[in-house]
Amino acid sequence: YGIRRVEQDGAKPLQVLMEKPMTTCVDEARKLDNLAKHYESIGGTFLVNHTANYRQQTKAAREIVRSGKLGRIILVTGLMASPLSWLFENPDNRGWNEPDESGKMIGNGFAWGQTSHILAWIYHVTDLDPDKVYC
Repeated sequence: YGIRRVEQDGAKPLQVLMEKPMTTCVDEARKLDNLAKHYESIGGTFLVNHTANYRQQTKAAREIVRSGKLGRIILVTGLMASPLSWLFENPDNRGWNEPDESGKMIGNGFAWGQTSHILAWIYHVTDLDPDKVYC
């Protein structure tokens, strides 16, 4: 859909369902967050699709965590490994594999492409707010 399209008419309450990743730089992500808050304040909707959160195994994991059977969760570790060279090595996908024009985003690569998946899953299953994050 693109952030520029979302910006077009700030008076219309848009209904937006966006696939991730939404942007390839932090400045655009902040801008998009502000736009989403604006549209929601005038009756619009801004949703981000993440189908892994609706799988049966995710529902089961969430129920187990919420039940308290695991006790208090103090640490979550995650790993994702996928063969995505078709995405990151394709010169047509500059937003994934090269710095942007501003020079603020110095290559996005695998972490940018996959971190959104595992973080969304962890937050959904655990309802945790992280104190610290390490990569």
